Amino acid sequence: MGTLSYSFVVPTHNSAGFASRLFDSIPRRDDTEVIVVDDHSAPDELAATRELAVGLPNLVFLESEGRGAGAARNVGIAAARGRWLVFPDSDDYFTAALPAAMDKYAQADCDLVMFRPATAGDVPRTAVFEEMFDRGDIVEFGYTQGSMWSKFIRRDLVEAHRVRCSETMVCNDLYFSVQAFAASAKPVLDPATIYVLTVRPGSLAIREQPLADLVTRADEAVRATQFIRNHAGADWRKAVPNSGYILREAFAWHGVPGLLAVARRYAGHHVPLFHEPGLGKLPKRALSALWAGTFGKAKYAAARTRGE
Repeated sequence: MGTLSYSFVVPTHNSAGFASRLFDSIPRRDDTEVIVVDDHSAPDELAATRELAVGLPNLVFLESEGRGAGAARNVGIAAARGRWLVFPDSDDYFTAALPAAMDKYAQADCDLVMFRPATAGDVPRTAVFEEMFDRGDIVEFGYTQGSMWSKFIRRDLVEAHRVRCSETMVCNDLYFSVQAFAASAKPVLDPATIYVLTVRPGSLAIREQPLADLVTRADEAVRATQFIRNHAGADWRKAVPNSGYILREAFAWHGVPGLLAVARRYAGHHVPLFHEPGLGKLPKRALSALWAGTFGKAKYAAARTRGE
């Protein structure tokens, strides 16, 4: 086997019904390996996923312990040998632009490539990322687009800075993404669309999310925001992860009690929620409850005075 340029790390969990589209979209190249990490699928699903993966280039098939996609990706990172790491989700797929991008960056002098995101279906959160990418502000996009897909990330960067996914069941890629961007010395925005995010029945983008999961998302956003504050300098305000999205989901599925439960996770760490443009999409009664039940006018005024 020659030198490997790319390691595709694919976490799977009961993915046999849709992973074939992703597997088919990965180029069969000698400089590429695919590391499939199955996260405790049912036995028949595991067997079917193994069969679907046959023929992937330099295939490595590993198993994780049912601790979520973040833990599975960490297993894959430890096994990877390629110069670049690529992290697709098992229900998405790559476009025909991927091989040219792989040729372009195989030996390129950069350490993080962020491609323009695209979506099959209506995912408002991703539409925000598309608009953000088109503005061309690499700091804003690099810190705020907290997903690992649609990126090439140098493995030596990840290993040198010990960048790893959170081992939570949801929002396990946000902290990884902000750490990787902060560590990057030569990041690149590339307008090519190499990857398509999809929406299927049961996707987090459209199904009801338990309040506990939304609280975990808020906690991960707080953790990421604290990290960004220490690394983004004067630009940190525009780099806060999309807290407005999490708050809107909390209100949509769990009403005012859910909204306040999530918002209080931010309030305890002085995360500047009222700078979040996404909050404008909340109804007035939700904003009123947020103002009165979480911060209070005086506390918010004091936070603004401190520059938080």
